[in-house]
Amino acid sequence: MKFAVLVGLSLGLVAAARAAQDARPAARAAGEIYQPVEPQYLVHYFQVDTDEPDMGKLKAGLGEVGAAILYGPRVTQARPGHAFLAVQAPPSLEPKKLAAQVKRAGGQVHALACTAFVGRKDEPTSTNIAGFNLTTRDLVMGISGKIAWFETVGSWSQFYVEPGAIKAQEIAHRYAKLYEPYGGGTLGQLVREKFTWKLAPPPPAKQADKLLKAVRKLPGVVEAELSGDGQLTLTLELSGIEQGIPAGTLQTCGDKPLDEQGLEAPRAAWNSAPLLALLATEQLLPATNAAATDAPK
Repeated sequence: MKFAVLVGLSLGLVAAARAAQDARPAARAAGEIYQPVEPQYLVHYFQVDTDEPDMGKLKAGLGEVGAAILYGPRVTQARPGHAFLAVQAPPSLEPKKLAAQVKRAGGQVHALACTAFVGRKDEPTSTNIAGFNLTTRDLVMGISGKIAWFETVGSWSQFYVEPGAIKAQEIAHRYAKLYEPYGGGTLGQLVREKFTWKLAPPPPAKQADKLLKAVRKLPGVVEAELSGDGQLTLTLELSGIEQGIPAGTLQTCGDKPLDEQGLEAPRAAWNSAPLLALLATEQLLPATNAAATDAPK
């Protein structure tokens, strides 16, 4: 009898594990975004401790290191005394040096990481508290003081926090609790994306095993496979992205933004530069990248 119960429990656990695995979102095809070429710039996110940044000094400082404002600065009632902005900068520029230039805006600087969800289901909400008309952004940022900024367009949402400050699962949980009084709501799932590069030449088995171990350690990589003919396929999770390649704006993610400015916010994307550097070290750059590298200058 005890054996039968244990077997039943084990089968139940296995079924639950399989159901949880099946519930994971399918990775979105992202081959158009992740091309095997060096990015011209990377996108960084910052919070500056002032709601009146000195734009002249900020733009001048960024220009000195070949960087520029991509979005913002933006402020909201939910974070008085703070401004959010996204900056584009050369991949070779050290993040600390970039942050030093952003500091010219007139306040302490905090580098941020972006986490993206897809599948949001709720309705825009606003409420009046103590005479303040709080927008959806204000309400959502209110679920944690660690959330520096929030954008959403259609079913796509992006949260910006200091690296490691709050886990994606905790954000999703608090979001659901926030919307319980308003008929319920969910952020959906973390964004997963998938792409394939053809390595040239296909590596031998020993080198392939070494490469896969290194690729699987890259931040954001959840799965990596390498076929015998050199097809490297990666599945990524857009969680805690500190720097990412350019991938257009949130305008490509749907309609119904929090506000019109939000449509111009950078769409989060993984940073492919470390992968390209790894492949270059192993002399396994995809053919298109190798051609670009060997082109006359």
